[in-house]
Amino acid sequence: MALIYFQCTKCKNESRRIFKIVPTYKNWGLCHKCGGKLERKATGQSSQVMETLDNGAMRKSVTRLSSAERLFSERQAADPSKKTTEYV
Repeated sequence: MALIYFQCTKCKNESRRIFKIVPTYKNWGLCHKCGGKLERKATGQSSQVMETLDNGAMRKSVTRLSSAERLFSERQAADPSKKTTEYV
């Protein structure tokens, strides 16, 4: 599957879409916020870096993503069950 990043020419809003096959569209559609034209944003190769944690006293070493703390905090911030209504 191909993950393609886009940027609006009007409001500079960034978005992404997943395709089964990379299409060769001339027009990628319109921005859902302002209606501006979406352009494909060039990104580099992506990869996930794994790290192994072992302090010598652990029974078994742990292998995890190197950005695990950042991913966890982003997921917690985006969790809709944790959102509360703010009154002004």
